[in-house]
Amino acid sequence: MSAEPAGGWMRSTVLNMIRTGRLPALCVVLACAISLYAFLNLSDYQVDTVVVRGATIGDPGQVADASGALGRSIFRIDPDATARAIAQLPWVAKVAVRLQSPDTLVVSLVERVPVAVWVQGGQSVLVDSNGQVLYAGDAASLPHVRIDDEPLAIGSAVEPADVAAVVALHESLGPELVELAWHDLGGFEATLTDERVVVFGDATQMPLKLAALRGILAQVDQTWSFLDLSEPERPYFR
Repeated sequence: MSAEPAGGWMRSTVLNMIRTGRLPALCVVLACAISLYAFLNLSDYQVDTVVVRGATIGDPGQVADASGALGRSIFRIDPDATARAIAQLPWVAKVAVRLQSPDTLVVSLVERVPVAVWVQGGQSVLVDSNGQVLYAGDAASLPHVRIDDEPLAIGSAVEPADVAAVVALHESLGPELVELAWHDLGGFEATLTDERVVVFGDATQMPLKLAALRGILAQVDQTWSFLDLSEPERPYFR
């Protein structure tokens, strides 16, 4: 028995597919696939706008960069994955993402709220109540503390108890406070408007220390220039 030439086998296969209708169907499938690929990659459907809502202090440009959406087909973007990527920004608390045809990504977010400014290593950064370092910058209306140490990295954290202490000290001392600093040996140190210095130590027992200070300031004798309240039960004057 002689073998059928390869070309003859191919012709017979094609003829059979034509007779059965499979070849036209295959052509239709291929045409649809090519058309779909072309449609999904049309420049008209590539994201060229990222709308950021809710960013009052943070940089919307950081959100656009973190989304990774610019220049990509709108059909290839996973909103949930994009939201998770944006949520990695230190100053973002909550985020939701939606696509808006034909070329827009809409990001709605809630920012973390800064409550204090850490001035450290010549750099000012804003921190929230959890101690999260949100971004570099300053805000004159927020409590400040100066620390002689290396600059803090954005996204790092300080002790929440220290943040609470800074806020409490500013609220208690008010306009009497000229500067609040932190020193490794003495802890929190406040310089008052009359140049007197009050050392508070670390953040522990801060309400008790502030109560002791109020009691001392209410006394008639105010001849001291230095007050150590590291141990509020045993204040030290000089």
